[in-house]
Amino acid sequence: MTFAQMLEQTLQFEGGRSNHEQDRGNETQYGITQNTLNAYLAQRKQQSSNTYTDFPQDVTALTLEEVTQIYYEVFYIKPRLALLSNVLQPVVFDMAVNHGPKRAIKILQHVMNASGLVSIEADGVCRSITAKSAELCYAQMGILLVNAICDERSAFYERIVACDRTQQVFQKGWQRRAEAFKLTGNVPYEAVS
Repeated sequence: MTFAQMLEQTLQFEGGRSNHEQDRGNETQYGITQNTLNAYLAQRKQQSSNTYTDFPQDVTALTLEEVTQIYYEVFYIKPRLALLSNVLQPVVFDMAVNHGPKRAIKILQHVMNASGLVSIEADGVCRSITAKSAELCYAQMGILLVNAICDERSAFYERIVACDRTQQVFQKGWQRRAEAFKLTGNVPYEAVS
């Protein structure tokens, strides 16, 4: 699956502009919050990129092309998701968008550790040890690894609602989102080259 295909799948859940009163992210454009945009612009400015001034300062003014660039740089390249196999990238990318990259990698690492096949630090950082552990787990578990990640994600959503009942309004949609990434049938493992 290409990055464009992964993003297309994620945008089915993120939609266009949203400003739900219970959403902790406040107003969003294609799932990008103002805080995410501010951090992205600050990083570009720090890197002395002349293009940061070309970006809108308000999240509601972002185009789909600009949103795509943010998703690619912040939620795919920076957390090094390309180290993971093609079969794992879609679910981990979507979790990175929805929960933040560090939490997404921690969920992956936790599930791999729970399998008993590996024992790695669940630090939320995707290094070669995480990628190699994922290869080993997938070789042994197949699509059960992806589905276990989706189940852990569902449990994470349940914990959010248990701690803050105002978030219950999102629970059914969150659960549909987690279930959407489950796999069926025989999906071949595609090693990262």
